[in-house]
Amino acid sequence: MMIEKIKLIGFRLLVVLTLFVLCVNIGYAEEEEEDVGPYFYDLDKDLQDIADHLAETAGQTNIEFAEMGVPYINAFAMHPNRIAITTGYIKYSMKYTGDYRFTIGTLSHEIGHLVLGHVGGHGKLNYTEDGVANRNQERAADYFGIELMWKAGYDCAYDAQDWSVQISRNPERAQVQGNTHPAMQERLDSSRKLCESLKAGNGVPTDMYFE
Repeated sequence: MMIEKIKLIGFRLLVVLTLFVLCVNIGYAEEEEEDVGPYFYDLDKDLQDIADHLAETAGQTNIEFAEMGVPYINAFAMHPNRIAITTGYIKYSMKYTGDYRFTIGTLSHEIGHLVLGHVGGHGKLNYTEDGVANRNQERAADYFGIELMWKAGYDCAYDAQDWSVQISRNPERAQVQGNTHPAMQERLDSSRKLCESLKAGNGVPTDMYFE
């Protein structure tokens, strides 16, 4: 009888200790979650004006834009009508140009993903195991974005200038083609070709490259 009481007391202590540890772990998890980014911010007014003008030119007046507080260079289109550009991309543009010109092509590209239906209901781009389809999706958004820049009254050469700088920063990756994105050199060459055609009054070339 005494042994059973000792076992019962031991079991109760184990339950209490387990609950205590669980509560402590939950508290730590909540604290960590509060500190984990990324955080999203309103765009600077000048950049917001650019983004809104691009969206209006594309006939998309309901897009919500935000700055994602992370240091790397990237931007994202998210379902159903959200686009985020990173702090790193904004600072990169300011560093190399003194203004927002490199963000124009990127925002236009992401608008292209939304307009062309590349973002699924899960909130992300519709990437699959098919690398060709993924890369062609990116090419379509590139071409849409460059034409959109031009229609909105911006110099489409900004896009090629952006790729040129990115290649100069990472020359070893210029010819690297990924499962989701074409190589940077290809994107630079295509950007120049399309922009030159637009400036010559010839519209989008019918032979823009797709795999």
